[in-house]
Amino acid sequence: MPQLFLDDKQADPMHAELVRKVAYDARISHDLYKHCVYPHLGDKLFFIGFVRPCFGAIPPLAEMQARWYALLCSNKLTLPDKETMIEQSKTYVKYIEWQLTPYRTNRIVNLTDFVIYSD
Repeated sequence: MPQLFLDDKQADPMHAELVRKVAYDARISHDLYKHCVYPHLGDKLFFIGFVRPCFGAIPPLAEMQARWYALLCSNKLTLPDKETMIEQSKTYVKYIEWQLTPYRTNRIVNLTDFVIYSD
């Protein structure tokens, strides 16, 4: 799990608390929209490479996430609203739990289906 070190003496307290909250919430990538967008911040923060396919490789999925981020940065793509992102994430988690069993998805919190995720 990624670690976050923050020197409180140099950080703005408001931003330090936000960074702590995001880091805590993002430790389970199923809570992120498409495993990379924190719904409460939208396109202000993007996690690339925190996805693990059950079958397949991580680099193609990380590259796809990077391309998706590039489309967002160039305004060729927009994110849905916060509620839609949260709802789609919950629906996807239900699908993954059905396909891979809750035991696997709760133990390996960034597990995904390579084909469905790539689509």
